[in-house]
Amino acid sequence: MNEPERIAVSLTLGALLEVSSWPKPGNVHRTRDFDDTRFEHFLASAVAAQPVLRKVAEMAARRERVPLGRYLYEAVRHSMSAHTGGNTNLGILILDVLLASALARASLDPNDVRREALKLAKETEERDAYYLYRAIKLAGAGGMRRVRGSGVPDVSRPEDVLEKGTTMYEALQAAAHRDAVAEDWVRGLERSLRIGLHVIELREKYDINEAVVRTFLEELATRPDTLIWRKHGLRVALRVSEAAQEILRIAGDRPVTETRALYELDRELHKDGINPGSTADLLAAGLGYACYLGMRP
Repeated sequence: MNEPERIAVSLTLGALLEVSSWPKPGNVHRTRDFDDTRFEHFLASAVAAQPVLRKVAEMAARRERVPLGRYLYEAVRHSMSAHTGGNTNLGILILDVLLASALARASLDPNDVRREALKLAKETEERDAYYLYRAIKLAGAGGMRRVRGSGVPDVSRPEDVLEKGTTMYEALQAAAHRDAVAEDWVRGLERSLRIGLHVIELREKYDINEAVVRTFLEELATRPDTLIWRKHGLRVALRVSEAAQEILRIAGDRPVTETRALYELDRELHKDGINPGSTADLLAAGLGYACYLGMRP
């Protein structure tokens, strides 16, 4: 397996491990589906994007300019053509296209990966933003709208970013205050990389499912999920974070997956349609980085 293939396989495995780990409260996992989106749809979308991630890594390894927006759009198109469940991985792919590029140019040092990611992000152009907007429209995700006072065009009109000269970096920077994926992208994937390293640490004590679910809860307990925030308001997002904190408190060093409160929270969030999707996206990217560093299920 050559280096671009290893990068693509690692990031694909990260997405598969994220959706397979259970129960991650409110998310689709192996024992929970949404009404229109099933566990199998996430599996299909992750596999379908892998050839695009390989192409991204190949181009980055040749030190060519990587059109991040175009490859994001291509990855989303490949993913959505492989299943009928709608948007399953837009946020993951926003992170993973940048991560694949950075890994192809950096050493294993996370600081080096972050430097490369920041450099690649800041080199984006108007055409990248155009394809970012097209990818968002194709996925049917409306999380990134025009920010009042920012001068960034509305996502419903991709052609406006060409006329206005908005880059992909500027568009995501404008959304970063209310979208954890956009925030991590413009910060050079700092949080995703940290998550990956933390999962590796937890694997020394726990099995892969426990390590992933525990990491998910720790992230959720530390920072309110921005998808919940946008859809249901800050009060609900904070309540979910407090519930995650309580589960971790009850479990202590014992496996959280053996804690009844975890399953109760999963049932409650699914019943109420509350999905910590931004946290799951960051976890998937972090798991991809962990797999690239050599972690195995």
